[in-house]
Amino acid sequence: MTEIKQAVILCGGLGSRLGEITKILPKPMVDVVGKPFLEHLIIQLKKNGIKEVYLLVGYKNEIIKNYFGNGKKFNIRIKYSYMPSYIKTGTRLYKVKNQLNKKFILLYCDNYSSLNIHKLNSEFTKLKKNILVSLVKKNNGNCNYEKASSSVVYSKKRSKKNSFVEIGYMIMSKNILKSLKNTDKDFSDFFLKISKRNEIAGIVNENSYLSIGDKKRLNITRKLFS
Repeated sequence: MTEIKQAVILCGGLGSRLGEITKILPKPMVDVVGKPFLEHLIIQLKKNGIKEVYLLVGYKNEIIKNYFGNGKKFNIRIKYSYMPSYIKTGTRLYKVKNQLNKKFILLYCDNYSSLNIHKLNSEFTKLKKNILVSLVKKNNGNCNYEKASSSVVYSKKRSKKNSFVEIGYMIMSKNILKSLKNTDKDFSDFFLKISKRNEIAGIVNENSYLSIGDKKRLNITRKLFS
């Protein structure tokens, strides 16, 4: 079983739900107990054996680059792909798809959850799908999960019919990115297309997750980290 050594983090958006905070800082750099939230993610990835992190940056990207540099001070390689903040997530991933390893882990810059990359990789290998997503139970979710087969049906809109939400922390095969077209502007468009082809498996994360997506959840995250 080949180990996963590379991570990709989507961190180019405006973070407008954080209001005044992101007029000064890009969302990944918001302080959580003395460190940028993104630093907590990078430390977690390093502890899980990740050697290289690709940051797909946009809004106020220079603040991120000035802080993290090439990653030397964190003992991890950091690379950057810049596109303007109005560019959507699918296009950002499309730009770097030829530079990625055969398999990698993809994270969102505003979610944090427990990570056992060896366990995720084992499930990914066993289930033989091109994407393995981390799921958390939610009454109004965007994913249906079939426990017997571990298959996931994704929806772009949240609904009471869906009992789970995907939180990132997903293992992806580079092979599946052959299906990522320049027309898949948003990552969710690509995700929906792949879901219809039954290419997505899921693993349920019983520990839930933390988020800095809005002010309320940021405050909760700060309390729990402290």
